[in-house]
Amino acid sequence: MKLTAKLLVAGGLALAAAGAQVATGTEAFAGNGSAAHYTSAYSMDFTGATAPDYTGPADLGFWDCTGVRVTNKNTVRDNFTCTTTATNVTATFTQSIPWPCGCSGWASDFDGQVATSYEIDISAGEVSGWAIYS
Repeated sequence: MKLTAKLLVAGGLALAAAGAQVATGTEAFAGNGSAAHYTSAYSMDFTGATAPDYTGPADLGFWDCTGVRVTNKNTVRDNFTCTTTATNVTATFTQSIPWPCGCSGWASDFDGQVATSYEIDISAGEVSGWAIYS
């Protein structure tokens, strides 16, 4: 099965969303919240959809990710790592550093929820990131 990233556009905010995700387990911590592990895989290729002023790489490769969703009374947070086929890309994306499309935003690989803040770092075929949801 071929999986592709979806680009969601809502009110001028574009979000990269996973093509597939699988929750692999949930653990509850008495009074402190819970953690759920997940996996996802998708393409992050913006070729043909880059912003006019964007000068970085458009194809960020195929991402194969694992992560954990931590939920407690104060916050919901995803922490994740991925491998990418784009081994020659070094980049950082946040709510204030747009994606190649000129858009900003991130939708959770776990459930598609829109992040209020995030940081995703790509270097030498590795991706690491976090996202917070309100």
